[in-house]
Amino acid sequence: MRRRKRQETEAKKGFTPRSVDPLDFLTFGELGDIIKANWDDFGAIFTTKGAVERVLADLNTIRGPIAHCSPLAEDEVLSLRLAVRDWFSARKVSLARRQRHARG
Repeated sequence: MRRRKRQETEAKKGFTPRSVDPLDFLTFGELGDIIKANWDDFGAIFTTKGAVERVLADLNTIRGPIAHCSPLAEDEVLSLRLAVRDWFSARKVSLARRQRHARG
């Protein structure tokens, strides 16, 4: 898996490990693939697969300039804020539904 290769590459280069959690080495694409492939487990957390895909795509698009230390234009900052809000919105509905289900 590419995640393991990223971990090994960092270790070989003598970088301080960013984490011991393998999830911290995933790309947005890999994270989305895991969520979609395990929808039976994640469906109770997120509203729809489409919402997850859209939000991860938005976050991945805006992540590039951030990762490469480029300044973000005002509209890009707004896009980032909206994408993060959408990520939590996609979860809120399902979390509320799950809490009701647990009580009922």
